[in-house]
Amino acid sequence: MNVIAKHIAGRPGPNMALEITALFEWINSQPAFFLGLTGQVMFADRVVCDSVQFQRTFWNGSSNTLITRDSGGYQGKLIIPMRGEAIRYIEDRRHDQDVSLGVKLECVWQEAIETPRGDKGQTLLIGGRVYHNTTSVQDCLIKRSDWLKRLTEMGWQEYELFEVAKQPLLDDPNLTIALKRLDDAQASLRSGDYSGVLTKCRAALESAAKYEATGDVKEGFERLLARAFKGDDKKREMMNSVIKGISEYAHLGRHEQYPAIHIAREEAEFVFTVSVSLFSLLSRRISSAL
Repeated sequence: MNVIAKHIAGRPGPNMALEITALFEWINSQPAFFLGLTGQVMFADRVVCDSVQFQRTFWNGSSNTLITRDSGGYQGKLIIPMRGEAIRYIEDRRHDQDVSLGVKLECVWQEAIETPRGDKGQTLLIGGRVYHNTTSVQDCLIKRSDWLKRLTEMGWQEYELFEVAKQPLLDDPNLTIALKRLDDAQASLRSGDYSGVLTKCRAALESAAKYEATGDVKEGFERLLARAFKGDDKKREMMNSVIKGISEYAHLGRHEQYPAIHIAREEAEFVFTVSVSLFSLLSRRISSAL
């Protein structure tokens, strides 16, 4: 059997997955009854999913599972569950390139044996022996830009990939632009712009401060921390040191340096996850103080 991928989409959670709409072509000369399939998905010589599921979306003859060579093909859907570990493995190794998935299937089918029915030359197809054969899904290359869309469709966030114990980022009027800058940082991380991640995380910090004190960054941080840690000077002082440190490190991402400083992915991940956790803490503290 030939299986050709026609469209790949992301399915949102809680059971996030890739959905491959595919054309199934029976290439044997003899008809058969299709019984199902199992499969696994490889990326960079490692199994990233071993529980491929089959969904019939359009099968000629309604509930009939008969497949023939001259049918023109049958449309079905393959469901590929994607766990966080699998996506992280792919992200670590794709190096800002396209994602080539190796989808191997084991198809199960039963021979359709033509037998006489009545005395008027009529025939009936009955099931014979059951067989297994393996095949690979063709055209499972996901372009880089399409892969980023699939991540969005599945609802994955970068901080989920890092398995950071993150509480929700709660809304606060003065943090609105800052949280948008974190979204920008996430987009930069996915596209491989690691210096850009640092730059946008620093912009998020500065935005939060500026909106707190109408443009004065130093005073803005003091007011923001005063709201978050009301009456606790020690915590406010320590958190100010944390913000200052991460802001200075993030400043390494600026592009005008000469010679340019190389920023690795793990550094971008560190700054991004720390920034996300920082804003989560601040927004939740501010919300609880209201």
